Parts: sequence; structure tokens; C-alpha cells
Amino acid sequence: LDVISPVVDLMAGIALFILAKNSAIRSKRFAIAWGTIAFATLIYTIADTTWAILEVGLKEQPFPSIADVFYLAYYPAFLMGVFLMPDKPVTSTEQVTKVFDIGIILVAAILGFWNFLIGPIVLSNASKPLFEQVILLAYPVGDLVLFGALLLIIYNHSDEQDEIPIFLLAGTLLAMIITDSIYGYQTLLGTYVSGDLLDIGWIVSFLLAGLAGISQMTAIQSKNIVPIPPRDGFSNRLKSIGPYLPFFWFVGAFI
Repeated sequence: LDVISPVVDLMAGIALFILAKNSAIRSKRFAIAWGTIAFATLIYTIADTTWAILEVGLKEQPFPSIADVFYLAYYPAFLMGVFLMPDKPVTSTEQVTKVFDIGIILVAAILGFWNFLIGPIVLSNASKPLFEQVILLAYPVGDLVLFGALLLIIYNHSDEQDEIPIFLLAGTLLAMIITDSIYGYQTLLGTYVSGDLLDIGWIVSFLLAGLAGISQMTAIQSKNIVPIPPRDGFSNRLKSIGPYLPFFWFVGAFI
């Protein structure tokens, strides 16, 4: 798994870089957004490669290490890529409503992360060096950053964007958040073992990212041949439940 992970990351990054280059004919901002996500994937590739060299090659403990710098840099880079995606046009009232919705969901998520990950990590690692404590706390905070990116995809993606690549990208974030959260919980309990089945979660995340890039390239090529009419698909069904998401998270936080 130490060897496979950076290979999968690199393949996904190549697919995304090719997409960014080819999508410049469609929209400069679109190309920059996908290029930034490709750059984030490259950062993670460097992190996984560094981890593999330390663990497999040098037989050293890869945490904490220089690999953590690259892992943590991945989160804001990916968020920036999602932030640069074209937005759907909305009125000022809709914009305010959207900000409140995302704010409620994020507050509920922060409460959940604090209770189950961040708070216990602070308490259980109080005797460890400050640098190690900061790194341990940075990962769940990074997951909150990715969760914010996921909300931007749900609430902000325009109707001009292709449906399948966007939801594959959302799947990338979801797989990363779930895997990171389990990793954090296992690390807290002292049960995490490198090379276990959990590591497959990160591989799945980058497989989805690569598939998102390939799917988007296919969509661009198809539209260059023949225009594809808009479809009333899963995207619209998700938008219909979007207004109710804050209430679900509010009830969940209360429980």
C-alpha cells in the first residue's frame, strides 16, 4: 500500500492536469480551478512518496515527519480549487440564505468534531511536545476545511457544470473526510496500523479524483462534437433537499 498509494495519486494528478489544459478552451477560470485541484493532488503525491520512503526505505517512524507538511498543505489547496469553480448566479437574498445554511452546517460539524476528535486529542496528548500536538490537531481541522469544500460543491456548482464529474469530486472529499476521521479516532485509541484496510480509503479517494478528471474530459469532448441538452438528473434532486440539510445537522448536533 505504501508503494501503490503514490502511484494512484500520481495517475489521478496527471488526469487532472490534462483536464486543466484541455478545459482552457471552455473557460479560463474552469481550467485554473481544475489545475489547482491537480496541484493539490500532486502535493499529496509528494506526501505519500515521502511517507513510503521513510517507512519502507529508511525504516523510520513517518509521524511526525516532513510528510505531514505536504499532507496538511493538501487541504487548503483543494479548498482553493473548489472555491475557484464557476458559481451559479443567485440573488442577494439567495446568497444570504446560502451563507446561513452553510454556516449552520459548519457549526454543527465543528461541534461534532470537537466532541469526538479534537477535544479528546487535546486531552490525551497534553503531555506530548507542542509540535506533535499541533500536527495531530491540524488533521481534523483540515477535514473541516474539506467539509467546507464539499458544502461549496453542493450549494455553489452552476448548472453549466457537468453533473458526473462534480459528484465524483464530492465523492473524493467524502472518502477523504471519512478515512481521515477514522484514522484520527484509531490514532487516539492507539489502534492504527499502517498498511491496514483503512489505507484503501485514501486510495479510493484519489481514484474518484482521477475518474472525475476523466469524466470531465469526456464531457468536454462530447460537447465539442454535439451539444448535450441539460438533464433533470441527480443534481437537481440533490438541490431539492439542500434547503433541509441545515435542519438535519442542527437536530444531529442537538442529539
